[in-house]
Amino acid sequence: MNNRFNLNEEQIVALVREFQPIIYQPQHDKYEPKFMYYRTRIRGNLLQITYYTVWDNERHPRYILHVLYAFLFRKFYYGSIKDIEYIQVDVDLINKSIVNIRYDQPHNQNYHVMIPFHKPNQLKRVPQPQVGEPVFIKFHGKENQFHGLIKPRFKEKRVQMLVASWNHIYDVYLEDLGDKVREFQSLMLEKFDYKAYKKYKAYRRRKGDF
Repeated sequence: MNNRFNLNEEQIVALVREFQPIIYQPQHDKYEPKFMYYRTRIRGNLLQITYYTVWDNERHPRYILHVLYAFLFRKFYYGSIKDIEYIQVDVDLINKSIVNIRYDQPHNQNYHVMIPFHKPNQLKRVPQPQVGEPVFIKFHGKENQFHGLIKPRFKEKRVQMLVASWNHIYDVYLEDLGDKVREFQSLMLEKFDYKAYKKYKAYRRRKGDF
């Protein structure tokens, strides 16, 4: 890892906390996120951080499919029924701002859709003077198709993300939904070490570009 900024572990953890995403989840989903794992990589002038939000489980809208999916497929394939979903942010270490966001979004806006397919999204910040709200270009799907401009909401330097389906993949939190959602901004952070990586078979799970 090329660490030309000479960041030590304590400084990296401080940045991980400073840029930790804030999660909003609909009130009707009773599985609350418990904590976040994180991994980091320094690449050039970027600190890349992948946050893995952890839920105890996810609930398919149909009970019999929930049982089959959770306890037969996911427990075997992923090593656990825990649900783990990623958000990757790339932080420019020169100006201390997020310049890139990666996450998976459901293909359908219906929270209870039977099969919410994962669609990878990438948001790239448009270079602009440090005034006003940051604007990002959205690229969508495996083909990385241009999908217009978007203004994610931030609290200080923390992007706000919405849980958009029962299997806990995301969309950007673009409008205030009030008491329809619960806010999770103080989730405990834990380093995603090799032991956890192996236990939860992370090589089979969705991730950003590292």
